Amino acid sequence: MSDLLERMKNSPKISSEEFSKLIQRPQKYQADSPCPDNEFYNIVNNEFTRLFLHLSMEDFIEKYMQKRLAGINKDEILKLIHESCLFFNQPDLPTVHEVNNSKVNAQMLSHTNEDLTKDTLYYNLDELLRIGITTIDAFKMILTHELAHRFFKNTKFYGWNQGAWECELACDFFVGVRSQIELISATGMRWALKDSPGSPHHPPGYLRLQIIEFGKEIARKLSASKRTVTLDIYLKAYNFFMEKNAETISKEQQKIRSVID
Repeated sequence: MSDLLERMKNSPKISSEEFSKLIQRPQKYQADSPCPDNEFYNIVNNEFTRLFLHLSMEDFIEKYMQKRLAGINKDEILKLIHESCLFFNQPDLPTVHEVNNSKVNAQMLSHTNEDLTKDTLYYNLDELLRIGITTIDAFKMILTHELAHRFFKNTKFYGWNQGAWECELACDFFVGVRSQIELISATGMRWALKDSPGSPHHPPGYLRLQIIEFGKEIARKLSASKRTVTLDIYLKAYNFFMEKNAETISKEQQKIRSVID
C-alpha cells in the first residue's frame, strides 16, 4: 500500500468505462454458511474431539481460544501494529494501551483530526477473544479496520448519522483489500461479524461481510490485470459498491431509525 500511495499522483487514472469492464460484482457472502477454511468452526463442531477431552462446548471453546492466542504479548502486538501502519504508509502509533475492562470495546482508536503523533490505540484482548478474534490473522484484520479509520480521519463521509456507516464500510473495504494483497485470512473477522446487528454507528454484519469480500475480489482482479494500481482505483471500487447497494443500505438504516426514533 505504501508503494501504491507513492505512485498514485503519477499513475494513469482509470476511466469509468474501463473500470466497469474491469470488475464484476462478486457473489454475496452467505453469512449463514460455514467458511471452508474456518478451522475454529471445524474443530468445535467435532463431537469426537469434545468427547475425548471430556469438555463441554463452552469449556472447549474457552480452552481453544486460550490456546490460539497463547503467548501473544505486547511486543508481538506492537509488531502487528507496525506492519498495519506500513500498509497505509502511516507513521507508527505513538501510544498503545491494553485495557482489561469489560465495558471497553474490543478495540478503538482515539485520534485527533490533524496530528498523527497524538493518536492512541486501545485494545482489550479478553474482549477480542470473547467476540471470536482468536487468531493472529483475525487480529491483523481488526487492526486494519482501525488504522483505516486513521487513514480516513480527514475524509468527510456523507450519509445518515454524519456518514457513520459509509465510513465503517470504507474501513471494511480495505480489510478485504489487505486480506487479498498480503494473503491474510479474514475468517476470524467474518465470524466475529456474522451475526452482528446494525446500530446508528455500524452497519449490520452481513453488509460489512459483503464489502470485505468485495474488497478481496477487487484486489484479486487488479492484481491479475497487471495494470498500475492506484488509490484512485480502489476508491472508485468502494464508490461502485456503495452506489450498487444504496437501496439496501437505505432500507437497513431506516430499520435502525424506526427503532430509535
